[in-house]
Amino acid sequence: MKHTICCLGILCCGLSALAVTPEVTDVQLGQDRLTRRVTISYVLSAPAVVTADILTNAQETAGASIGAANLRGLSGAVNRLVPAGTNTITWNPRTDWPDVVITNASVKARIKAFAPELPPTYLVADLEQGGDMRYYESEEALPYGSVTNDAYKTRFLLLKRIDAKGIAWTMGSLTDKRTNKTIEGAETAHTVVLTNDFYIGVYPVTQRQWYLVVGNEPSHNTDPEGRGTLPVEAVSYVDIREADFEVNTQNPAYQYPNPPCPDSFLGKLRTLTGGVAFDLPGEAQWEFAACAGHSDRYWGNGTVENETNLKALARFNRTQQIGTPTGARTAYVGCFAPNDFGLYDMNGNAFEWLLDWFIEDRVAMPDGDAHGAVNTVMDAENPGRMCRGGRWTSGWQTCRTQRRWNMYQTLIGNNHVRTPTFRDQVQSGDTIGFRVCAPCIAH
Repeated sequence: MKHTICCLGILCCGLSALAVTPEVTDVQLGQDRLTRRVTISYVLSAPAVVTADILTNAQETAGASIGAANLRGLSGAVNRLVPAGTNTITWNPRTDWPDVVITNASVKARIKAFAPELPPTYLVADLEQGGDMRYYESEEALPYGSVTNDAYKTRFLLLKRIDAKGIAWTMGSLTDKRTNKTIEGAETAHTVVLTNDFYIGVYPVTQRQWYLVVGNEPSHNTDPEGRGTLPVEAVSYVDIREADFEVNTQNPAYQYPNPPCPDSFLGKLRTLTGGVAFDLPGEAQWEFAACAGHSDRYWGNGTVENETNLKALARFNRTQQIGTPTGARTAYVGCFAPNDFGLYDMNGNAFEWLLDWFIEDRVAMPDGDAHGAVNTVMDAENPGRMCRGGRWTSGWQTCRTQRRWNMYQTLIGNNHVRTPTFRDQVQSGDTIGFRVCAPCIAH
């Protein structure tokens, strides 16, 4: 039986400042009288990321939004990169908005178009459903609500857009606070202006997320509650980017800026998501995100840099047990407060691998590191990769945002021994994890 469609209203707009905004036209909204399913169609002048809203009491361009929380069941050409031409969105208000009956033409659809180079705030990759990529304007609009939902620590990889392009900031610290200059890099203060915005993981990659991408469970820490939301660790830089986990052999052909090995975590993640250029953060990107707009001597939530204030943000120093499962181990990601960019566990819990080769002083890089470029040159005397953030066994000073670590050498007793760039028994098991980064362009 053919059901009658009741036309309800139209409203369109394109939003993407500082970029050529694709035009949205011919928005049509109707509802099936029997099933109450709503269909929205629109015409897009060029490819764009599209979001949708439903307005009540709508007059011309004004109206009251029903709220993103009531629109999580949207499907079709929405919250993703959409091709030019005529496209369709469907919505079932019986699921999202069950107590309201849509009856009059004052209900309208508002369609927003974002240029691919200026996509919305959140990027979500579905690791269980073929790497499907979706974009959302706000935390409220996320399909499982708050970022604290365990779905974003297991099935989904959740990244947040960091607006960094053209912002001058001070990388490093105003005074050299290193306590072990044998394995730590200089923290020389210098001005950096990053050339691009970027997406970065809201959380470190978890054990469940690693399993969904790679299919094994390398972590030293086991999860007594089976949640899968402990950070993955006991993985090397090579496991993540340069080789098959079982081979674990460094291969210069897969070193940045070359694409990662297809059999590495990042290689498999890129394949799963259709070629999105996921990678590790560069050292400057990581520090910009960790500082969250605050300067040296402050944590990323704006509090003074000391042990007491770190307790709100991080698992550190073994005895800080808040948010940890039973026993001495890492904490579930997201147990502590986020920094002011909404990122969790930037300090403590597990060190995080970065793209850069270790360099003793970043000011020695070409152009004095003015643009925060990744250091692609290996120091033959210190051939390690950079790590940041500290770990759950670290003292608070080790977790300082500006503290730099050469992970070519690890202190075992009174001796320095090679390794964590590669996986072997010398690495202290639960020391190092990572989070992912992605270019700020929609795919």
